[in-house]
Amino acid sequence: MNKTIRFFGALAAGMAVVTAGILLTKGMLSPEGVVEAAGAGIAEGTEPPEGIRLLSQLFYTLYYFIPAIAVLVAEREGFGAMLRKYRVGFREIDWRRALTFVLATALVLPLLHTLCVWAAGNLLHIEQFGRVAIPSGEYDLFGIAMSDNMLVRGLSIYIRGVAFALLAGLTFNMLFALGGEVGWRGFLGRHLSMSPAKRDIATGLIWGTWHLPIALIGRVGAMPAIEIVGAVGATYINFVILSFLLDMALERGRSLFVPAAVYGVYISSSLTSLLDIHSQAPLAGTNSVVGVVSLAILYALLRCCYTSRRTISSELPGR
Repeated sequence: MNKTIRFFGALAAGMAVVTAGILLTKGMLSPEGVVEAAGAGIAEGTEPPEGIRLLSQLFYTLYYFIPAIAVLVAEREGFGAMLRKYRVGFREIDWRRALTFVLATALVLPLLHTLCVWAAGNLLHIEQFGRVAIPSGEYDLFGIAMSDNMLVRGLSIYIRGVAFALLAGLTFNMLFALGGEVGWRGFLGRHLSMSPAKRDIATGLIWGTWHLPIALIGRVGAMPAIEIVGAVGATYINFVILSFLLDMALERGRSLFVPAAVYGVYISSSLTSLLDIHSQAPLAGTNSVVGVVSLAILYALLRCCYTSRRTISSELPGR
């Protein structure tokens, strides 16, 4: 059995087992459910045991590391060997380019997201996109009272949102992202024998399929079928674009920590405090039309930036 077959077998088995665990504990935690613990029945509507909550959190946490576990199963070389083989380290990292990708994601992506919502919602008055609206009246962000000046308030929300994205994205979110990047940009990047563009598309589709179970839990039955279909489609497109972006980040940054950091900041980056997103604005979320368009523009900007630099560099004397 070759490595690729072992990887996909371990990935599928891990997804099935952990998803079953998530569904089981979620059913135990639901208000309508009946939980039995220590041989005693706990009636409907009562508080479930803390152990069930911790077990549910453990299953959710474990899900993010299934790709890395699948790589271990496929390689059979040990944890340290896996880290060295797939460039999980800081020794060869290009810090300048790594910083460029991280800051571009933290600083530019929320502005693009807000601009897209403003164009579709505020300018074109399409209700499904919501609208951009700086909160008025008494308002606090992260427990800090905001200025009454709308310009200062909007700038403060932006700065604190960026700070949060960097703090969360470069700590625990990067760690969770790294559990997937070892599989996606690491293992699949080496073992999918196809052109870079086709490989990024294939990786995005595989990544999106892996993400679907935790994305759909809680949505099935709670959302109209048409919205679920739209969310699934947007999820696949989103992860394909992310694959192109993160592959470029790995190529320029020379370490899996770079795409992990970029993805960590991406999932932490949000200016939702500026966005009046309500139940009637299904197209304004990160995994919807606005999120996909914003991400595509960010990728295009970074691609153009690096392509232009390469062209200019090649035209300099002595190059």
